[in-house]
Parts: sequence; C-alpha cells; structure tokens
Amino acid sequence: MKIYSLRFKIPVLFITAIIISILLSVGVVLFFSTKAIDDAVDSGFESTSISYKNLINLWLEDNYSSMGNFITSESLINFLLNPGDETLKLRAEEALKYFKTSKNSFINFILLDLNGNAIIDSENGILNNVTMDRNDEGWKAFVSGGYNLGGEASVSKSVATGNPTYRVWAGIKDNTGRVLGVLSGNVDWGDLINGYILNVKIGESGKISIIDGNKKILAHNDKNKILTTAESYLPYDEVLKNKNGITHYKDISDNQKYLMSYYNVDNTDWYIIITILQNELYSSLGKTIIFSILFGIAIIIIVTLVIVAFTRRLTSPLKEALRLANLISEGDLTFEVNNEYLGRKDETGELIKSFDNIKTSIRDIIDVANSNVALTKRTAYSLSYSNKDLASRTLNQASDLEKTAEATEEISSTIKKTAENASIINDMMTDARTAVEEAGSIIAETAQNTSQAFEYSQKISGLVKFIEDIAFQTNILALNASVEAARAGEQGRGFAVVASEVRNLAQTTQSSVNNITSFITESNDKVKKATDSANMSRTLFEDIESKIEETTKVIADMANTTKEQLIGIDSINSAMSSMDAQTQDNSTLVSSMHESSKELEDQMEQLSNAMSFFKIGARKLEWLDQYYTHNKIIDGQHVKIIEYANKVHAALYNGVKEDVDEAFRGAIDYTKYHFAEEQKIQAAHKDKYHKIKEHFEEHRRFERAIDDQYKAFKSSSDWKKVAIDFAELLAKLLIEHIGVWDKEFVRIAGIKDS
Repeated sequence: MKIYSLRFKIPVLFITAIIISILLSVGVVLFFSTKAIDDAVDSGFESTSISYKNLINLWLEDNYSSMGNFITSESLINFLLNPGDETLKLRAEEALKYFKTSKNSFINFILLDLNGNAIIDSENGILNNVTMDRNDEGWKAFVSGGYNLGGEASVSKSVATGNPTYRVWAGIKDNTGRVLGVLSGNVDWGDLINGYILNVKIGESGKISIIDGNKKILAHNDKNKILTTAESYLPYDEVLKNKNGITHYKDISDNQKYLMSYYNVDNTDWYIIITILQNELYSSLGKTIIFSILFGIAIIIIVTLVIVAFTRRLTSPLKEALRLANLISEGDLTFEVNNEYLGRKDETGELIKSFDNIKTSIRDIIDVANSNVALTKRTAYSLSYSNKDLASRTLNQASDLEKTAEATEEISSTIKKTAENASIINDMMTDARTAVEEAGSIIAETAQNTSQAFEYSQKISGLVKFIEDIAFQTNILALNASVEAARAGEQGRGFAVVASEVRNLAQTTQSSVNNITSFITESNDKVKKATDSANMSRTLFEDIESKIEETTKVIADMANTTKEQLIGIDSINSAMSSMDAQTQDNSTLVSSMHESSKELEDQMEQLSNAMSFFKIGARKLEWLDQYYTHNKIIDGQHVKIIEYANKVHAALYNGVKEDVDEAFRGAIDYTKYHFAEEQKIQAAHKDKYHKIKEHFEEHRRFERAIDDQYKAFKSSSDWKKVAIDFAELLAKLLIEHIGVWDKEFVRIAGIKDS
C-alpha cells in the first residue's frame, strides 16, 4: 500500500483523530464528570418535571374538554329553562348518568344553581343537599371568570365515596349566552395517581409528588401521604417561592442528600415535585469512566476496521473517477461507466455521475459544434464563392464603368466641340445675315439704279431717234441740195460739195445713231435683264435672309441644347466618377469579405481539428436540410456519398485497415460515378448554366485530390491520418461542392422537383 494513497491516509487520519478524541474525552470526563452529571441530572430532572407537568395539564384539559361537551346537552338546558317540568327533570338526570358512564374519570355529576346549591345529581338524589364552598378560591375564580370553566383550588375527599376527588365546574348557557346553571363534576383523583404517579419509577429512590399552595400533598408514590401536610423540614417554602427550579437538600429522616426538581402546574396553585438520592446519581460515575475507556478501545478497533473497509469502498469509486478524469483529459469520451458506481447515492457516486454527465454534455456540445462547424464552413465557402463571383462582376462593372467614362468623356469633348462650332456658326450666321442684309440693300439699290438707267436709256433712245430723224432729214436735204447743185452747174459746185459733206455727215450721223440705237437697245436689254436679275436677287436674298434667320435660331437652340447636354454629361461624369469610386470601394470590400470568409473557413478548420481531440466514437456526417438541391436524382447520389464517408469513419473507429481500404475505394468509385452522372445532367442544361466549365474543373480537381489521398493511404505508414484526411475531404465535398456548386446548378438550370 502506498503511503501517499488515500487508502493509507484516510484510515491513519481517522484512527489518529479518534484515539486523540477518546483520550481527550476521557480526560474531560474525569475532569468535568461531576459537573456534567449535575448538568445532565438537572436537565433530565427539569425535562421530567416539565413532562409530568404537561401530563397533568393534559389530564386536566381532557376533563375540562369533556365538561365543555356535556354543558351543551339540550336536556340540561331545557330543564334549567323549565325546572318545574318533571319530564325534563328526568331527562336531565338521565343525561347526568350518561355523562358518568361515558367518561370513566368522573365519579359523579351535580347540577347546581348559580349559588352553588345542588338541584339534581347523577346518584338518584344522594347529593342533592351538597352546596359548593363559595369561599373556595377556585369557585371565586370560576364565578368571576363568567362561569366558563373552573375547578377547586385543591383536592378533597368525595362525600359519596370518601376517595380523593377534584371537582370541576362548567357554566350552562342558553342561546343568548345567559348562564342558567352550573354542571359540577367530581373527577376521580385516583385516576391521575394510578395512571401517572404510582406506577412510575425513577431510578431506585426517585419519587413523584404534587403539593398545593398550603403544602398539602395532593399526590404521592405513597398513598398514605395523600391529602396530608408535608413535613416542615422539606424545602417546600423554596418551592412555593420560586415556583420552578432545581434544589439540593438533606432529608433529616434518613440523613440522605436528595436532588429535587419542581414545576408549577399551569393555571393552578399546584407543584409537581420529583426527588432522587444523589448517591444513586453519582454511584455509576466510576463505572461510567471505566466503561467509557473500554468502550473507546472497542470503538477504536471497530472503527479502524470500518474505516479500512469504508476507505476501500470510498477509494474504489474515487479510483474509477480518476480513471474517467484521465480519459476525459485525454479526449476519450467513448468510455462506459459501471452501473455499480452510477447506482451509488453518496458523493463519489454523484462525482462519477458528474463525470458521466460531463462526457454526455461534451459529446452533445461536440455534436452541436461539429454540426455548426460544418454549417459555418458551408456558409463561409458559400460566402467565399459568392464573393469571388461578386468580385468578378465588380471588376467587369469597373471595366464597363471605365469604358463608359471614356465614351462619356469623348461625348463630352464632342459636345464641347459641337458647342464651340455652334457658337462659331452662330456668329458666322449672324455675320452672314448682316452681309446678306447689306448685299440685299446694295442689290435693291442696284436694281433701283438699273431701273433709273433703263429710264435714262429710254430717254436717250428717244433723243437718238430724234437725231436719227434729223440725220435722215438732213440726208434728204443734202440729197436735194446736191440735185439742185447739179442743176446749177458750175455755180452750184461749191454748194454741191457742201451738200455732199452734209450728206456724208448725215449718213455718218445716221450710221452712228444706228450704232448708238443698237447699243442702247442692247444696253436696255441688258439693263432690263440686270434689273430683273437684281429684283430676283433681292427676292432671293430676302429668302436667304429669312432662312439665315431661321438657321440662326436653330443654331442658337442647338447651342443651348448642347450646353444643357454638356451640363448633363458633366453630371454623368460626376456620377460615373462616384460610381467608379464606389465600385472600387465595393471591390475592396468584396476582397475584404473574401479574406474574412477564408479566414472564417480556416478558423472553422482549426476548430474542427481542435474538436477532433475528443474521441466520441465513430464520427458520422449528418445530412442536413441545407444540403438538399431538391433534385431527387442528385440528392440521392449525394446521400450515398455521405454514407460512404461514414463507412470510412466507422472503419477508422474500428481500426481495421482492410475495412478502411474497402470503404475508401467504394467512396472513390461512387464519387467518380456521381460526377459522371451529374455532368450528363449539366451538359443537357449547358445553355442555361454558364459555369459548366468551372463546375467540371471542380469535379476534376476533386477526383485528383481523392486519387492522391488513396495513393498516400496505400504508401503511408500513418494510414489512419491519411484516411482521416480523406474523410475530411468528403466532408468538404459535402460542405463546399454539394452545398454550393450543385445547389446553384439545380437552381439556375431550373430542374428542382415540384
């Protein structure tokens, strides 16, 4: 036995403590024995006195209670209301006789008037001459108390029997509470003495007695002393003075020392007294000490044996509890507790139950934690997957925003250029309108001048015609003069020369006039055409001026619209800049969320690894509602994969490599079969499912991973760890692939079962 074990320490500790306690107890007993016995005797006597006092009180209360029942008799009440009715009197006497037979402690009953005079009795009139002593303190108290319940101050001899009796009274009242008479009952005092005094033995010398305030002995173990006066040497004066207490005195009749305990009886002037010889009390002191020592030695031996046996019984479950604690500390929660220990009702049983409850609680926590870890992993992967998709969309959106911003910038530049050109065109049209207005004025003035020139040409043409007529007349005249000159001959030769010159001049003039006429005619035609052209030009310029005015308005409106468009484009550019900034923030946030979800996934993996410290039996992957794609074919195959994963876990738990290998290969083959079947379904819906290539790549990546795991399993010395990793890989398939990829495919393809 190890000295540091509880099996050694507990007995030694208890036995040592007991030996020391017994030695100290003997010493204390020797030193304080007298005082202890005195205190014990005093206490015992006091308790005994109180007990007897209570017995007497109960005896009195019982009789008073009976009186309280008797006074409700209708026979007594009716008789007192009609005392002259003989029939009622007979009934009342019968009632008194019935009371006597129904309560054995009563000797007889008397019906009294309020002055204490007998009216009828239970003894056929023998007691009809009895009158109560109205000076008795008990009677006075009874009357002053309203005739309720009362009794004589002391015990006296019965007139009928000569035996000690105690008379009790109870007032008889009608329904209004008016006192009609008094029922007096003589209680057989011997009933009390025989029942509670004579047959009681306290030790060898113990005695019980009752005295009243006049030192009259009311009860005693010795019947001869009843109703006698106590000896004067007894300490009854102390009793009457103190009422309750314990005292020591010496009885001169036998020269012995006595111990006396006394107590006042409730509501009376009586005292219960118990006495016993002191020698009787202390005679057993030496014997008690010797017996205590021998008893102590015996107790030491017995207790030693009991402690040893108890220690073995106590340490056995403690040893079992230690074993359970070690298993729990090692993470092994697969143990079972013997029902022998679970059935114990003591603290060790509770301790073992606590360990068993701890095991159950930890297993429940682990089950919940594993379920939550799996769900959190799926959620984290789903977030990561969604964030990845969102990141791609965000990048595309950012690219589209950048292109839109560039296009908007080009539009803005074009609109600005258009606005500038519109402003220039507006200015040019304004200048053109001014020039056209000026040209119109010039053309109008030209048309007016041409018209005036035509008028002048007409006038010149008239003058030329006049000159032509003059030249024609002059030519005729010259011709006539030439004829005349020829007639005149020589004389007319000089005149003929003049006439010839005149004619030549006339002809020349006429020829010039003809030329002028022809020129004027041609000039008039051209002036007329110029006038018509000027008028047409003026009309055309007026039309051009009107169209330029309209064009100027259109260009002004276009310039204003362009300015508004430019303001709108600026707002669009500002919004695009804000959207670009928000997109960049979203991209940063998506990146942060992706990192957070990845970190959460890693933390869940770490938590899962930490939880794997506890061994709770074969691990079992649970199929949860969150994994349903709601396509019966795909879900059925998924459940089958999980069953294969659980077969791997079960084989791992049993530790048989061949079984693990078989479960391993079955899981691989069925997973590849599932991927092939699933890809057929996906290929049939590729027009809806735009991620089919990525999904197929996920299948290939997973197939490569499980193939690598199987190769490692076959070649690694630590095949259990590889198998565990493979099972975790299948769990990851459940969490990531089934819970995210396949659910998304079924949703997008619209192939959920209705």
